[in-house]
Amino acid sequence: MSSRKNPEIILHALFENESDETEIMSCVASFWAGDPGDFDDEDEVLGFMRKSIEDTPRHGVYETRTGGRVHVIGDNEKIMVMPDIIFAQGTAGSDCTINKSQHIQTNL
Repeated sequence: MSSRKNPEIILHALFENESDETEIMSCVASFWAGDPGDFDDEDEVLGFMRKSIEDTPRHGVYETRTGGRVHVIGDNEKIMVMPDIIFAQGTAGSDCTINKSQHIQTNL
């Protein structure tokens, strides 16, 4: 059995000056360990867990002290980390979420 390789991590530029990088990276560690974060919706949590096992793109949401609400999206090879406002702007008008969809095409 081979061990997992560390993923490429892409942090949004808004985190550079105002956020505690250790706190932001703890969100990434939780995501990579299979914790979906602060979702209340059972379907979101179950979808995250399924996608985590399948190693397909998934979405976690984490509340932080210095970075506000943080969205982590990716798989075990590439992970993007962005503030809530950036995620909201990029997904405005979307009908479904990554965790609830069966198949999703991404260009991470």
